[in-house]
Amino acid sequence: MVWQLAVEYGHAIRVNAVLSGAISTRIWADISDEDRQPFINRAALQRLGSPEEVAAAIMFLASSDAAFITGAELLVDGGWLGSFRF
Repeated sequence: MVWQLAVEYGHAIRVNAVLSGAISTRIWADISDEDRQPFINRAALQRLGSPEEVAAAIMFLASSDAAFITGAELLVDGGWLGSFRF
C-alpha cells in the first residue's frame, strides 16, 4: 500500500510509514507487569520503546537526510517483528 501510494504520488510528495511496536504510553499504565512481560520478552531489545524513539524515526523520514526515501515501511519495534519464526 505505501509503495503504491509512493508510485502514484511520488511526483508531488514522499510517502513512508512508521510501524511502531509496543511503545511506553499511557495505554500500558493499566496493564500489569505480568501481562506486559510477554511483549517485552518478545522484543530483541527486551523493553518497550519510548515515544521519543518513534518521534526520532518520523523526524528522520521527514528530514532532508531522507530526501531519496519513499515507499518505505520503517519498523520501530525493538526487533519485535523479527522475533517471529515462520
